[in-house]
Amino acid sequence: MNKNYRRENSNFNSKQFSAMKSIKVIVMFIFFSVFLVGSISAFEIDNVKTFNETDRSLVVHNAFNLPLIGSDIAKITPLTPHVVSVFRGVNRTVAEFQIENYADNYSNVFKEMEFYNLKNNNAIEDRQFFFQYEVITGTEEKAVYENRCENKLFGNGTNYKDCSNVFLKNEVVNVTKWKDLDISNPLSKGTFKIRIITDVKPNEHMEFIPTWFGVRMPEYSEWTETLNVGLFAFYKFDEQDTTGTGTILNEVGINATNSGADNSTGRINTAYNYVSANSDFMNATDLSDFADLTAFTLSAWIFQPSTVATSRIISTKWDFATNGTFGLQTLDTGDNLIFWVLDSPTESGNNQVSTSAAGMIPDTWFHIVAVYNGSAGASDRAKIYVNATLPTQAITGTIPTTVIHSNADLRFGRFGGSLTRHFNGTIDEVGFWNRSLTAAEVTQLFNNGIGISFTDVFVPTVTLNSPVDNFNTVNQTIDFNGTVVSSIGITNVSLFIDGILNETNSSGTNDTEYFFTKTIDNGTHDWTYESCNADGCTTPATRDFTIGFIENSQTFNSSTFETKTETFIINITTGGNAPSSANLFYDGTNKGSATITDIGDDNFDISKTIDIPIGTGNNSWFFNTVINSITFNSSSNQQEVSEINLTFCQASPQDVPYINFTFTNETVAEESISAEIDSNFNYWLGSGDILKSLSFTNTTENFNYTFCFSPANQTLNADVNLTYDNSISQLRSFAQTFSLTNVTTTQNLFLLPTVDGIFVTFQVVDPAEQVISGVSANVTKEGNIISSGITDDAGLITYFLDPDTTYVFTFSKTGLTGVTTTLVPTQTSFTIIMGVVTTINQFDTTIGIDYTITPTNLTLVNGTDVNFSLDLTSVFFSLEEFGFVLKNSTGTIFNSTSSTTDTGGLLSQTLNTGSNTDITMEVFWTITGNQTNVTRIWLVFNLENEGFSVLTFFNDLSIYLTSGLFGLDAFGLGIIVFLIILISTGIVSVKFGITSPPGISIVVFSLVAFFDVALGIMPNPINAIPNFPTIFVGLIFLGILYSEVIR
Repeated sequence: MNKNYRRENSNFNSKQFSAMKSIKVIVMFIFFSVFLVGSISAFEIDNVKTFNETDRSLVVHNAFNLPLIGSDIAKITPLTPHVVSVFRGVNRTVAEFQIENYADNYSNVFKEMEFYNLKNNNAIEDRQFFFQYEVITGTEEKAVYENRCENKLFGNGTNYKDCSNVFLKNEVVNVTKWKDLDISNPLSKGTFKIRIITDVKPNEHMEFIPTWFGVRMPEYSEWTETLNVGLFAFYKFDEQDTTGTGTILNEVGINATNSGADNSTGRINTAYNYVSANSDFMNATDLSDFADLTAFTLSAWIFQPSTVATSRIISTKWDFATNGTFGLQTLDTGDNLIFWVLDSPTESGNNQVSTSAAGMIPDTWFHIVAVYNGSAGASDRAKIYVNATLPTQAITGTIPTTVIHSNADLRFGRFGGSLTRHFNGTIDEVGFWNRSLTAAEVTQLFNNGIGISFTDVFVPTVTLNSPVDNFNTVNQTIDFNGTVVSSIGITNVSLFIDGILNETNSSGTNDTEYFFTKTIDNGTHDWTYESCNADGCTTPATRDFTIGFIENSQTFNSSTFETKTETFIINITTGGNAPSSANLFYDGTNKGSATITDIGDDNFDISKTIDIPIGTGNNSWFFNTVINSITFNSSSNQQEVSEINLTFCQASPQDVPYINFTFTNETVAEESISAEIDSNFNYWLGSGDILKSLSFTNTTENFNYTFCFSPANQTLNADVNLTYDNSISQLRSFAQTFSLTNVTTTQNLFLLPTVDGIFVTFQVVDPAEQVISGVSANVTKEGNIISSGITDDAGLITYFLDPDTTYVFTFSKTGLTGVTTTLVPTQTSFTIIMGVVTTINQFDTTIGIDYTITPTNLTLVNGTDVNFSLDLTSVFFSLEEFGFVLKNSTGTIFNSTSSTTDTGGLLSQTLNTGSNTDITMEVFWTITGNQTNVTRIWLVFNLENEGFSVLTFFNDLSIYLTSGLFGLDAFGLGIIVFLIILISTGIVSVKFGITSPPGISIVVFSLVAFFDVALGIMPNPINAIPNFPTIFVGLIFLGILYSEVIR
């Protein structure tokens, strides 16, 4: 049997070997295609999820999940229960999540949220909501305690535990707050805690299904408005009463009366502080809601001072030993609690639950919840939660199955009757329910230590939709749009413009968009809606809008350095009126007039170039523009300015040498010598309008002085003036302007011993023997600078020189003919005569003009958009105007543009060549009323039937890629490349008879390498090494070749 099987199997292999080779090739191509479309892991359509039922976490990853390509994208873990119980009200937290994002700058994370009303047959609802995320704002020290217990004996021999909190240390903890999350921005890599905020309506039960990271998540989650169910008393303590007396409002029941407690900072808004020494407390008359209850819950926030109060009442309905229902107080140790539920009005506290390790510490808010459930087993009828957890607790006596109703008053901060036990500390947000709250509901009340409060006031929620804030337009007709939602109905919606009521809509339609259309004058305005219902009115923050221009773009460097030259440009569109003037305001200072360039179609560039002032930080800037006699401000932006610093070299970052001064003896030996210096530097990065300075003096002699600059990647300009000498030489001066980089410049300076030289004075005069001051003068010997300086008011400059040496003297000043002379200074004074520069008699308007015209080729194609530009500069004359006109040979003018910038600039216009046979550009510039013209002509051809070529194909491919083939740039390119490789391989295989796997593999490898390495157009997988497709296909080829060899 085995032999027959082997023979049959052998026959199968020999007959179908060719077919198997073809199958190998097909499988190989399918496998290759995964890697040729390298960017596919970034497309959300391929994201999948893995759900962990234990912690309800969900991991999003790529569908392929392959090494170097597929990887986990994010992990989402809920921090709230599947069903969240909340109070009704506006802006309630209905869910919290931790998101671990593994992909940097992932866009469109929070793509969609679906809301379903579970009480209305799962009907989908459109709900207003927003996200917040938790940020760390600082740190603070917090005391750490350890609960330690000791077994002791009562006098009767009964064992008990004596527990207390022992201080261990102070630890630094983060201080956090919640900020609104802008979901339009990409989500950076890291771990984030977020929450969903929405309005919770009465008695609702909602489910939401998010689509995040491209994956729909039906595993999350629900909220229900159940915390209002059974609530019969709630005291927020927000009355702002500071007199120690007055009425304390119960949001749903009987009010209380204050007796001595003072209003103070609470866990939410305000609370009341009780001083036990002053016998402070509050009481409310008998609450009949306690009658015959089989379950109830008491919730409160307490804050005890540095000395934790012992045996202090939080709340009771109990005149001790005569008339009682329940009591809640701290234990003798102060850090634990006891909760009594009485089985008779005269009971003295036999039935109770107490904690032994609650862990309460001083100066900290704690959330205390006492839960009674008479229908539960004896050991579970009473519980005490501390910060949403159940500490160790024990039952004493028997908790009754029904609450005994007494007519004792409800009190906060003390017992009634003969026992008082006044509370010492602050109590806030006290609520009573006629049911036992679940652990999940207790967790929601705790709300991660923030707490939540009751409300029954439901003013409308108003969302301003359009126009957006800082909206710009040229249209005076404005459509205002806002959405108004209210759980109890809407009375009206009003539009306010510039703080003035404009129109009111009293239709009362709820949960809809309200529209107002108005015609408004040019200028900057603000707007908002006000909506009212039976509970009151609400008005969101105003939004600004400007009618006059649309700001299309801003061009500037977001970061720069002091003194650097920076250009700021905005492009605006007006409604047909050209800006008449514009000024740049930078860091609160008007930097003067800006250049306005008309680029056609009511579009204008407004630009200004300045040197950045001294000072670091974030500097704001904007343009102030006048259009049709109305002044507008562009949107403000910020530029980060960093310091520049030139100093004597020292520790990092001042350790990159830019210039080094050394000293040489001017004698024959020219040996290196030491010197002391007194120097002044003016240095800058830009044009020199803004300067920083450095003064450096050293009175001890050094062989060299090295000066360092930071930042080390900038070219520095420096005017250097220094004097230098030593103990045997006369003082010399040196002045020069340098352009310095991090390639160190070495400047060697010469000193002449006193015994070897004389003082030589030069006076510079004109032919009329009038002295000329401010002449730059320097002395060199054999090309080395000896000394330099500037003539004084008397035209004098003095050097200390060797009378036996030949020197070259150079004198120059703007507007005068320079003088260079060579002489041996054998005398102590010389006179230099400088004449006036000869002026040009003939007026030539082309001197100093340089221009470039594009396109540079002389032929164009019909029906194409062409950008025509003129880049003209003038370095000799000031231009009054320059520009160009585009027309054809028949004289038809298409476009024109011009500018009045006196040094020239770049002008451009885009024109469709249409069916024209030629395009002419007439360039002009005007200097002192004289206009000069230059003409450039392009011939236009029709190339409709030029046919196919490789060049044409790749040009078209580039166009498709740029425009986004199939809406997916890299994906579309990957498909094209894959198809080319597939078809080309098939053609080569058929034409040359290549059918073996190694042969097919080498063809595929060659094509992949051509497109990936040679052309560089093949998409590379995300996070993969460069040229990954080539390397991967090459490894497969080697594997196939190896398998063929060993076979």
